[in-house]
Amino acid sequence: MPKLVSTILVLVALLGARLGYAGSITADLTPTDGTMDDTFVLTLQIEGRDRSDPVIPNVDGLQFLQRGVHQATAIINGQTTEQLQLTVLVVPDKPGDYTIPSIAATIDGQKVATVPLKLKVRPAGAQSQAQARAQQPARGGTNAAQGQPGGETAGVFLERDCGITGPVYIGQQILCTIRLYHPNNLNGGQRLSQSSADFRRFNLEGEKRYQKVVNGQRYSVIELRELVVPTKSGQLDVPPFSIEARVLVWNKQNNPLDKFFDKFGGGVFNFDLNYTEERSVTVTTPAQTLQVKPLPEQGKPPGFNGLVGLFQLESSLSKNHIAAGDTVTITITLQGYGLTDTLGDLAPGLDKFGKIYPDKPEYTEQVTAENGIASKKVYKYALVPTKPGTYDLGSVELPSFNPKLNQYVAIRTDLGQLIVDAAQAESQGQPQVATALPVNKEEVKELGSDLLGFHRHVDLTAQQTITSADKIMLGVLGGLPTSSALGAFIFFLYTNRKKDAEAARRSQAYRVYKLAIPKAQAELQTGNISAALSEGHRLLRTYLGDRLSLQGGALTARDVDFATTRLGATPEIKDVMMNLVSEFDRLEFGGQVPSPERAREMLDSLDQVVKGLEKA
Repeated sequence: MPKLVSTILVLVALLGARLGYAGSITADLTPTDGTMDDTFVLTLQIEGRDRSDPVIPNVDGLQFLQRGVHQATAIINGQTTEQLQLTVLVVPDKPGDYTIPSIAATIDGQKVATVPLKLKVRPAGAQSQAQARAQQPARGGTNAAQGQPGGETAGVFLERDCGITGPVYIGQQILCTIRLYHPNNLNGGQRLSQSSADFRRFNLEGEKRYQKVVNGQRYSVIELRELVVPTKSGQLDVPPFSIEARVLVWNKQNNPLDKFFDKFGGGVFNFDLNYTEERSVTVTTPAQTLQVKPLPEQGKPPGFNGLVGLFQLESSLSKNHIAAGDTVTITITLQGYGLTDTLGDLAPGLDKFGKIYPDKPEYTEQVTAENGIASKKVYKYALVPTKPGTYDLGSVELPSFNPKLNQYVAIRTDLGQLIVDAAQAESQGQPQVATALPVNKEEVKELGSDLLGFHRHVDLTAQQTITSADKIMLGVLGGLPTSSALGAFIFFLYTNRKKDAEAARRSQAYRVYKLAIPKAQAELQTGNISAALSEGHRLLRTYLGDRLSLQGGALTARDVDFATTRLGATPEIKDVMMNLVSEFDRLEFGGQVPSPERAREMLDSLDQVVKGLEKA
């Protein structure tokens, strides 16, 4: 049977003085070749301002059940026009060849109509043209990556195209396109695909929607994309891509005489819902075989740690001139196209210059179809040099494999030079004890007579002179009470000033949070999910640190648990807090970046936690 065109657009020009956009009516039947098990959907698209209801002629052996109405207003070539979409279920009573006659309507005073549509219905269990097409091989591997278009999936099926015809390397990013075909009966769905031991998978945001005619049948297509990264070598099967789809199907147990208008739902006016039911079906692509090669041994540099992609290294010093005993922060940033989350410490060899305190690395990633996986890992080291001198801190070099060049490359950054001065002494010198001055006998006698009134039993002689050192000691002893009182007063002032500063910090914690949270929300609105959640994580720890007068960035999960209890949080707020901290930590340690919806929920939970702690 020759292939028939199922969609005809009829445009009728407006005549006379009435000029503007011509009204039109479009009829689309999907599929045009199926079995008694399939769901046939007739879609009427009508454009025009003044219109009559279209009339669907009676066809012996077919029932037409109106399911949905959707209305919209559009401006085309400067003219305002109304758009109406009618969705009708076509229910065959028996197999056979059918013709749906022209469907007529009056639009903007003009009569317009569709051309007749052909429909072939085969017995239940028979193979339709669409099913025959599904058995043909698909691109993207050594076997088909395509789903079953009919039968139990109500005409919904998947195909996957990874565009790979030859071997790939471990760690190489593979962009796969998934196409979901449906005969206008899809009512929602959810991805089920996850990573496996052999492949890491990353969903790409966004989708494309269009229509496609396959073997004379028109389908609505939703195009999705994902990145697949193999983690080991061998003949490996990429796990199937699966979607749990919600489809609308005709319930043949219902009586056509029982049809009636039903409630609103699904964003359109749904009628005759007694004739349809929503069914959950799982559509899956077959496993797809890929040949994954190990990275070549030839030319592999010593110390290679599995870094695959295109990267660069940068470094900076917080200060390049300090005193011995002071701290300088050395920041090393690794970024590029590829995954860096599994990379360990860089071991820059800074311990020979003094004490070194490494910070926890910060990891972010962004997944796009244009650039693949772009990731960044930031290492920070606090260095405390103990000896003065001028130090060349050396360099850091990392080997990586570039799959596009098919070779190993080395990326390198110089850490720079650090000048360390001698530590400043806390005191410039020690008090000097004066030597005894010569005292004549007359002075001694006079001093002795002055003292006899108090110490009659003491016979002061020239050999018992009072030296300058003694005078200093007496002065010190005499001044001790005054010094102690002064020191206590200074300590009192310092303690109270510190308490006042901590109290001010606690009172300003919420205000600081409210001033900073818009930055995280702005990052989320621009699509920078990693930056938004990183800022949210920082704000949470800063807020807790301010409330408890602690260093928020050093708080562990156990510290956070204790903090919420100490602040009087309710069990509900405490649970939300701990789940949020756990999710933030997973993201910081290289977990997959969540969807925009989940990121928005995380920021909302953060706001809920902070407000809950303020009320506690």
